[in-house]
Amino acid sequence: MEGMHFVHGDFSDPEALRPVVSSADAVFHCGAYYPVYSVDRKAQERKALADLQTVIDVVMKAGVEKFIFTSSPMALVTEPAALQRSTYHSIKVRLHERVLQMTDRGLPAVIVIPGACFGPDDWKPTTGRVIVEIANRRLRFILEGKMSAVDVRDMAVAQVRAMDAGTIGSMYQMAGWNGMYSEFAALVARIAGVPSPSIRVPYDLAKMIATVDEWMEHALDTRTPLLPQVGLDQVHFGTFLDSGLAVKDLGFHPRPLEQTIRDTVEYFLRTGFVKELPRQTRQPAQYA
Repeated sequence: MEGMHFVHGDFSDPEALRPVVSSADAVFHCGAYYPVYSVDRKAQERKALADLQTVIDVVMKAGVEKFIFTSSPMALVTEPAALQRSTYHSIKVRLHERVLQMTDRGLPAVIVIPGACFGPDDWKPTTGRVIVEIANRRLRFILEGKMSAVDVRDMAVAQVRAMDAGTIGSMYQMAGWNGMYSEFAALVARIAGVPSPSIRVPYDLAKMIATVDEWMEHALDTRTPLLPQVGLDQVHFGTFLDSGLAVKDLGFHPRPLEQTIRDTVEYFLRTGFVKELPRQTRQPAQYA
């Protein structure tokens, strides 16, 4: 990519970080630890905090002017059950709290909290996997819960504006859409021209099935579980985001969710993640 310089390293290796950070005016931390599996929670928490602290130490010693940390909506959830039952929630809360603690000690941190990010060029795919599964008619069940979503392109612009105009110590929530997961799934299905997931599954039942699946697949050293608990927890313990401060300070102006989903479905069609859809659903993508 023109103008970009890529360096391979590891958050646990300060020697790899120092040469890059030392010449930077700002550092964007967009790679906080993500627990793919929910087993070995304590070990994962130690790993997550150690990696973050390594980055923070290097940033503070280098005298970086701003540290833009990407947190998670789950860090805002105060329900005790979420902290007790969700490995993802527990880790994200602790990472968020560590940044706040280090800000009190002089870390020039600006925290941004995006909703679930969707958009084209999701080449793994990551959060876009749910769109792939619905469009391919493989996702039949639904777990209800609150959800915030944002276009990844709008989020990228907001990150840069947080570097320029964000206030150190401030926290900017960024969502282009707040709604229920069933509403999101229905919108994806309508745009893709496929049936919407209709089988409602209680959280406790889904959690039990996911727990068994994770232990089996973790033992087999599978890269990702078929039914990850992290996804269930994010839906069940989800929350809405208030973008008011981001609009005021950063000029945050997200595009409609429908446009984001259309662009994302079109991308997945071009790249083969989604098979051919009914002809009437194929509409040109609108990029901005």
